[in-house]
Amino acid sequence: MSSHSVESHDIQTDVLIVGAGPAAASLACFLGYHGITGVMISSNSTTALQPRAHFTNSAAFECLRDIGLEKDFRDVSLSNSYYGYYRFCHRLTGPDFVRYHSFGKHPDRLGDYEKISPCEHADVSQNVGEPILLKYATQHGFQARFDYKFLEYNKDSTSGLITSTVEDQISKRTIRIVSRYLCGGDGAGSSVVRQTGLPFHDTTVPGALALNVWYEADLTDIYRLNPGLLHAIATPEIDGPPWGLVAINRIVRPYTEFLMIMIGTPGVSNKVSEIEIRNRLRDFLGNDSINIKIKGVSRWRINEAYAEKISDGNIFGLGDAIHRHPPGNGLGSNTSFQDSYNLAWKIAYVIQGRADPSLLESYNAERQPVGKRIVRIANDTLRNHNAFYQALGITLSTIEERLSALQELEQDSPAGAERRAKLKNAYQALEAETEGLGAEMNQKYVSSAVYLDDEMDTGPKWEETALGTRFHVVSTFPGSRLPHAWLGTKKLGEKLSTHDLAGHGEFTVFTGIGGKAAWEKAADDVMAVFKIKINVYSIGRGQDYQDTFYMWEDRREVDDNGAVLVRPDRSIAWRSKDSSHAGKLSDVTQRLLGFESR
Repeated sequence: MSSHSVESHDIQTDVLIVGAGPAAASLACFLGYHGITGVMISSNSTTALQPRAHFTNSAAFECLRDIGLEKDFRDVSLSNSYYGYYRFCHRLTGPDFVRYHSFGKHPDRLGDYEKISPCEHADVSQNVGEPILLKYATQHGFQARFDYKFLEYNKDSTSGLITSTVEDQISKRTIRIVSRYLCGGDGAGSSVVRQTGLPFHDTTVPGALALNVWYEADLTDIYRLNPGLLHAIATPEIDGPPWGLVAINRIVRPYTEFLMIMIGTPGVSNKVSEIEIRNRLRDFLGNDSINIKIKGVSRWRINEAYAEKISDGNIFGLGDAIHRHPPGNGLGSNTSFQDSYNLAWKIAYVIQGRADPSLLESYNAERQPVGKRIVRIANDTLRNHNAFYQALGITLSTIEERLSALQELEQDSPAGAERRAKLKNAYQALEAETEGLGAEMNQKYVSSAVYLDDEMDTGPKWEETALGTRFHVVSTFPGSRLPHAWLGTKKLGEKLSTHDLAGHGEFTVFTGIGGKAAWEKAADDVMAVFKIKINVYSIGRGQDYQDTFYMWEDRREVDDNGAVLVRPDRSIAWRSKDSSHAGKLSDVTQRLLGFESR
């Protein structure tokens, strides 16, 4: 213990969550949904004030949908009708370098996005999303304490209980919180992760910094002519400051509130005055007469780091605490939601005696590779941006060189043809960012919570190809995301998704014609032994739900009377080609829950 004075009384709780951002607050929500109580603390005084994270993808919305929060988020979202194009331009008011369809708006990709999820992506700024999470968490069993700084923890080697020392930053009192589980969702500088000593793979470029400028300005006339959520801006005709060489302008509220990210040369400080920021902002906008009100400025490090291990017994890291990267592909808060969604049901099942504590080891096995992958993808996107600017000549040292390179693009010459070819290649690589459906949706969990014994191979090979970033591979291979399929009900005109039947804290078996009786009996046998609920649904002609669009038949990869077993987090746990193996469900479930043979 440190020298901080400690009050004689302790707070005792099942789960202590450090942090109150997207990862921490969503974990509190998911745990609360499962009936688990706990405490969430943050050293900040309130939820996020600035609109940092924003893009909310289908995978994250699926998690929110499970606990009834999808509509709340959509009600405060920016419609994706504003997405339009991702535009690279010479000043915001200037001509395009290039533009491309973004976030599923490409005519060739619309169907890809619509068929993989019941949830459409949307733009939800962090400062309006976090209060929704906080409200839900505090109404479902979690106490939230702001201005509480986590100092340290001690773990009892016998009981495993964790005593965390925190400081009330208003009264300066120190308080002890005793918990069964400690979860560090406290961001890139996580105190929990640091004290736990989780090892990191860190290839961050030293001194790589960015500047967020949140501002108000009436840009209606500009955006009516140039629609698009994101505009990447360069000013090759002037020597911009090294702390703000290029920028990305993002709509927060159409068309009067924005966030501009300014990126500079690594190693150059961006601690500059508001006057300097305002002047550079005007450079990027290209109109000195626009009235600008700066609402906030924040600085952040462009990271390329992931934890090689994300848990240690009953201590867990999640979100930015374990995977740190730039915002390319919008993978930050979205991955955080999914970290929490994966972890919550496992903690809940162990606390409630429905699973062995060994189930918790699967969190590291399943989510650590995801964090590693998204760190690479997000930084590859940044490298693609750099390659694009190099192809344009924007990165050249002098104004003369930059303008000459731009002119070369228009020349009928070998050099002009070569530069145009490089630019096109760089342009095509950029599509991996805003058409990166595979980066958002593909998963392949391999752990003790996935049953692979009956599989003849290792499943889809999307992770071995570049197309695995751009395209989602739909499969019921164990460890995959549950395929979405629209189903008809007995109510005329009604439809729902396979995702609406699965989840809700319970296991689910999907079967078809000829399979329901066998699988219901198998599920009853399991429920007679274990404290879990397994819902059995039959899909097909004359069954519980109609496969109206033949979507499920095309995606289930088992026979009519076979089965697909789905975990509470809507991940595939096991599948059986036909009902002859229904009796195996008990052994499969026993292993998934981590119990020894009974």
